[in-house]
Amino acid sequence: MCWISPHKKPPNWIDVVPAVRVRAPEGSGEPWVVDDGLAGFDYDAGSWVFREEELGRFVRWALLGQLVPARSLPRYQRVTRRVDGEVWWFRRDRWWTSDQSVRAQREREQMRQLQEKARQECEDRQKERDAAAARRRQRLQQLRQQRLAEEARRRRAEEEKAHRTRMEQLKCEREEQRRLLEEQRAREAAEQAEKARLAQETARTWWLRVSPAQRAELFAAVADRAWKEEKLMVEIPEKPRMHSSFEYGVPLYSRGRFHSLYGIVRPCPGLVSLSPPAGVPTGPRPQRPGGQGAGGGDEQTRPHHALRSARPRTAPAVLTPARTVVSRGDDSQARGFSPHPRAGHPYRPAALS
Repeated sequence: MCWISPHKKPPNWIDVVPAVRVRAPEGSGEPWVVDDGLAGFDYDAGSWVFREEELGRFVRWALLGQLVPARSLPRYQRVTRRVDGEVWWFRRDRWWTSDQSVRAQREREQMRQLQEKARQECEDRQKERDAAAARRRQRLQQLRQQRLAEEARRRRAEEEKAHRTRMEQLKCEREEQRRLLEEQRAREAAEQAEKARLAQETARTWWLRVSPAQRAELFAAVADRAWKEEKLMVEIPEKPRMHSSFEYGVPLYSRGRFHSLYGIVRPCPGLVSLSPPAGVPTGPRPQRPGGQGAGGGDEQTRPHHALRSARPRTAPAVLTPARTVVSRGDDSQARGFSPHPRAGHPYRPAALS
């Protein structure tokens, strides 16, 4: 069965049932023409193409079975046709066509599916290759990061080891310097102790040349000279002590409020180099007999340069006898006084034996 529409506009059911649209002849002697509903499949283009044929020939082919109604596959339902110089798009789900066109559509669809499958497989293989390359890049990046992290850890370990080595070396150097310094200080202390011991022996030998009676006469002569020439009362210690600051001589101080140094009795000439330089205080002054100074305070804590006499005069004299002082009364005297450059310094007293 075939439905036929003579209208100029194709009916809506033309692809619902087996149907064609025919065009009436424009002049006498011209045949009726089927211009819609009949098509052939172009294998190379992969689409249906409208065919026009005489109505009589169409009927004969249909009756002979050379034309059959066939469904258009979804991918090939859209077709184009030029109408009055314009390209129109149509949608056809059913055609009258030959078995050859049906077979061509089927083969084209199979080829398309094979091509689509091959293309999909190619895309899948490409995606797999891309994924494998991405995994390789990621793995290489991870290995690179691990290598960099390992190198950073190794460098930190080497730096820490080098730092510990430097610190140990510095510690050893400081300990060696400390040891050398302690040894040097010990040697210097031993040398100073030996010098002090030799100085003490020299000083004792120097003072043993004068008897106790001669010492007393010498101190008395100094006190008498101070009173007669300067009207200054000099304090004679009960137990005279020699001091290293004054070449192991015995310092004498004036009596009164200021208790200033007056002079040095009998310094040892051989110990001048062991005394401190002039004008450099080195500690507290020696304690006054009885433990108290002239001002009533502790003389050990009062610097000597603060106990100057208010009466300006020259530096204390070095009191050395010009000749040996004997123990016989009226002939005892002290002569040859000279300024002493080391007055005003603290002392390290040593008892006279």
